[in-house]
Amino acid sequence: MRARAHALLLLALILGLTAFPSAALAWPTPTPSARQALTIVTMRLGISAGDAIQGVQRGTDRRALERIVPELFETAGVLGIRIDSVSVGRGFWSDDGEVESENDLDLVMTGLRENILALGATLGQRWGQSAVLAWESRVAGEMLTVTLPLLSSPAVLTEAQFEVLAKVLTDGGHINYATSQSLMFVAHTGDDSDDQFRARMGEAKDLLERSGVRTGSLEFAQAEMTVLNRANYQQYIDGAVRGKAA
Repeated sequence: MRARAHALLLLALILGLTAFPSAALAWPTPTPSARQALTIVTMRLGISAGDAIQGVQRGTDRRALERIVPELFETAGVLGIRIDSVSVGRGFWSDDGEVESENDLDLVMTGLRENILALGATLGQRWGQSAVLAWESRVAGEMLTVTLPLLSSPAVLTEAQFEVLAKVLTDGGHINYATSQSLMFVAHTGDDSDDQFRARMGEAKDLLERSGVRTGSLEFAQAEMTVLNRANYQQYIDGAVRGKAA
């Protein structure tokens, strides 16, 4: 994926997720000197397509999404971005102890960093999202993240089981329901230590197993997170690299 700021800070995947409108998070438009070091990166976006995907089945894949949200693919094409994977997942967060969730996009893409951020900002505006989150894996990244492969479908989770899980994952998170590559993604946005975060992720893995969802190994990595919001969307859009450089 936020007015449900601290906790959701994607999902998800996503997640997608909601409001964090603060001018303090505004990002300056790239300068000419910054553009001299253009870099191709892979990023995961925490974004929801709003009402367009709330009524569709989780796990809905690229072929269907090309009809449901064609603007995603059109914008990616214009900006020279490759969509590595996309499907409908579930973003969740805890707000004052209440677990909330919505359908979001499990979206991973590769391209110029400036253009991926411009795409997130463009779609954030179009879909009426208060914030879009972008994670780029970096060895020296300041944020710890975890990906947990799900070896059986998370669709077996009852709502009661999901609420117990979400209360452990107080940072919020995202679940990918795609048949061949289901996973859970969580970024450490909370105030506890990285060691405490790792312990909570272990507890979440155990909860999933006890709920009937087989899991793989926890995969921890460092990442840089960029927050796109209503205060800075236009700056990121203006920062896109177009023409031959893209």
